[in-house]
Amino acid sequence: MKGDLAKGMEAGETWNVSLEWPPPNITTTETPTITQMPPTAGSGIPLNYAGLFLIVIPLITLLGNLLVIISVLRYRALQSAINFLILGLAVADLLVAIIVMPYAVYVYVSDQLSFPIHPTQYQ
Repeated sequence: MKGDLAKGMEAGETWNVSLEWPPPNITTTETPTITQMPPTAGSGIPLNYAGLFLIVIPLITLLGNLLVIISVLRYRALQSAINFLILGLAVADLLVAIIVMPYAVYVYVSDQLSFPIHPTQYQ
């Protein structure tokens, strides 16, 4: 069985792998037709409603964590050992909201990574 798999491959030949989703239908050769154009802004750029919604999540996270940090640091009654642990979690979550979440939204909206090594480079 192992010899049968290697029989069809030549030296230096690579697998033809597609990262498209949904995967293209291999059995038919007809090209898909677009029946309805996506909604566009005034400039003709298609709107990505999920991307617009995903911009709101880091902003809410940022504001909520700032409220926790300011509350614990400002009010003396909230300065207990447990609240300082919560303060540490809020600071860590604030850093995630500032550094990680905007980049994740960018990757989702632009459908590409801006790393020097990308899996589609090796196709």
